[in-house]
Amino acid sequence: MTPQRIINKIKDNKSLKTIQDTQKETRKTMVTLVVSSFGLVMALAWNDAIQSFFNIVFPKSGGLVGKFIYAILITVVVVNFSSQLKTFFDPTEEPAKQKKSQQ
Repeated sequence: MTPQRIINKIKDNKSLKTIQDTQKETRKTMVTLVVSSFGLVMALAWNDAIQSFFNIVFPKSGGLVGKFIYAILITVVVVNFSSQLKTFFDPTEEPAKQKKSQQ
């Protein structure tokens, strides 16, 4: 066998392609995990900033009330933001208001 023939045989090997595909998927997964980790750090930083703001607006005497208002406000913001993201990334998905009016 010639060296070129051996190289071609190695390139055609299915297990080699499987290993290369696995390496690509591993890289994609690692990038996703790193980006998600940075997103978590960012979210925690914003959480601390918003909580500090609410502590100023609602002093310690109304701390419990401030925490509930904070939780409700953040919930409303995140639900609306998630809904907008879903519509942005899946434009074929009709908003709930349009679905109700069509029925």
